[in-house]
Amino acid sequence: MIIAQITDLHVVAKNRLCYPKVPTNAQLAQSIAHINSLDPRPDAVIASGDLTDHGRPEEYDLLREILSDLIPPVFVIPGNHDRRDVLLKAFASEDYMPPPDAPFVNYAIDKYPVRLIGLDTSVLEHHHGMRSDSRRPLPREPCLGPLRQQTSRENLGALVVKKILVPLRVDLCVANW
Repeated sequence: MIIAQITDLHVVAKNRLCYPKVPTNAQLAQSIAHINSLDPRPDAVIASGDLTDHGRPEEYDLLREILSDLIPPVFVIPGNHDRRDVLLKAFASEDYMPPPDAPFVNYAIDKYPVRLIGLDTSVLEHHHGMRSDSRRPLPREPCLGPLRQQTSRENLGALVVKKILVPLRVDLCVANW
């Protein structure tokens, strides 16, 4: 199975630049064109936060529009610039998404040879992430995951990322720490 990860998209409103000089929307479109041109093409794409720059509804609308050009299916997970409530409403039609009133954007995708697990570790209005028992369900088996920020042993809990053991089953966990 081939999985592509795109991260820190920082989508902004149409005809805007991020930090007002970076064309993040155009860069995302270029990335999508590149992913679509790969041979072999990825089976799935993980888009990890920061998905938007300000978490505004119009940014999520544009994000969905740009991501709709992807040929492989895409699964999103928020970062610290994202607004969980707005993201959940914007992606409510996606069958993997929890309901719009869910406290976190946690999900598991079981239709691939590996289980894809999205763990929302974002902390509103903070630049760090956090894993806690209230954010369950968490995987009970070893998992391998692309993590966008440095992690500490205390934050990892049961997740083993730095030492990869060869488990009978490997789950892919995507989380912003």
